[in-house]
Amino acid sequence: MPGPGGGNHQDTTPVLPYRAMDLSYDYKIEDELGLKFYDSAGVNLPLFQICSQAGVNLVRLRLWVHPSDSDRECSLAAVLSQAKKISGYPMKLWVDLHFSDTWADPGHQATPSAWNGISYSALLDSVYAYTDTVMTRLQAQGNSPQIVELGNEINAGMLWPYGNISDNQDSSWQKLSAIIDTAYAAVRQVSPSSQVMVHFAGISGADYFFSQCDHFHIRYDLMGISFYPWWHGKDFGVLGTGLNTLAAHHGKGVLIAETAYPFTLGTADQATNIVGDVSQLMTQYPATAQGQLDYLTGLSGVVAAVPGGKGLGICYWEPDWIAYAGPASTDWQNGSDWENLALFDFNFKALPGFRAFAGK
Repeated sequence: MPGPGGGNHQDTTPVLPYRAMDLSYDYKIEDELGLKFYDSAGVNLPLFQICSQAGVNLVRLRLWVHPSDSDRECSLAAVLSQAKKISGYPMKLWVDLHFSDTWADPGHQATPSAWNGISYSALLDSVYAYTDTVMTRLQAQGNSPQIVELGNEINAGMLWPYGNISDNQDSSWQKLSAIIDTAYAAVRQVSPSSQVMVHFAGISGADYFFSQCDHFHIRYDLMGISFYPWWHGKDFGVLGTGLNTLAAHHGKGVLIAETAYPFTLGTADQATNIVGDVSQLMTQYPATAQGQLDYLTGLSGVVAAVPGGKGLGICYWEPDWIAYAGPASTDWQNGSDWENLALFDFNFKALPGFRAFAGK
């Protein structure tokens, strides 16, 4: 029977323990707006069902402390609701704690507004109380996460200014260590079986970053790496060497925590897409449905080749971020600058890229 991507396919993708997708926008698109996704046969099915049937076994959801009304999909209420949906399928939850009211990444790590101006000791208390609340609420409804990510792409730390390590001073690293350790303790207190991830964007500099984490006794269980070719390099050989180095030097499992690849350079709305030029692509993978699948198959092979079974999986970031507001949308806040990087075509129908997540 054809998989969600359709057609007859001889699966050559390595089977990784974690086959994940970040489906954070689903709450907005399906639950709030009532839009529908379709499998490769054109049958309307819930997004989580399409993903589960494809072999996805882990769903990543981002969580902000006090998001704006327009970003309700990042609220605790939304994550609790989505976690219940996940539990209806053979999938586990991966929760991504940004410790911010908005997007957190290497250039943006804004402290939640409610915590601005408080003392460092009060910040640590707030981190513990918040993390404990999140974990307790999830556990109470039977959704203790498989993975808890403490901070998102924390190359320069998090919860600035206290946790800002951009100056690379020991005192800054000590503060970041205490922040992460405090959150780690809260996770462990509620859910000892959850695995805690620290997440770095890109492979360049990752070994030094995790060496610093080890030096300052930061507790974590998994290393997460973002890999987008247009930002982090277009050479799977370099990536593979870097992942092998991380596993060898730090003795922990590593995941590609975020990735994506275009199936076209076309657009479905007027929001300028992040990827729109052939120069942003890896030469061996064109911006086609087959090219997208081949990219994911190749990336899975790189991860699977990490020695000692420490290459644990990949996570596709927002395969559901379709042009949900229609062709007239002019910016990402009301539309999508990612629709050509989704795993659904412009008619919201599943693409062959789903085959890369088959668990067989």
